Amino acid sequence: MKWTLFKENPPKENGWYYCTVSKDIGGYARELFYKNGRFIDNIRLNMFDLYDVYGKLTGKKIEEDCDWTDLVVAWMPLPDPYTGETE
Repeated sequence: MKWTLFKENPPKENGWYYCTVSKDIGGYARELFYKNGRFIDNIRLNMFDLYDVYGKLTGKKIEEDCDWTDLVVAWMPLPDPYTGETE
């Protein structure tokens, strides 16, 4: 799998993706959900992680979900889940 620059080619389908977020924070990477043209992360999934990173970067109050789209630099599909078999 290869990284895809978000500004050049956003995902075509809604779903979970592995993303690199803003190079100015050291290429911090996380799994984000892409839906209707934006990356979101539900506060109920990672409340403390979201507060520490997103809140400090943007100064915005965290609500039900956070729009990470402006912070995503690159993305790639998540790998297939492990099935118990090795290649």
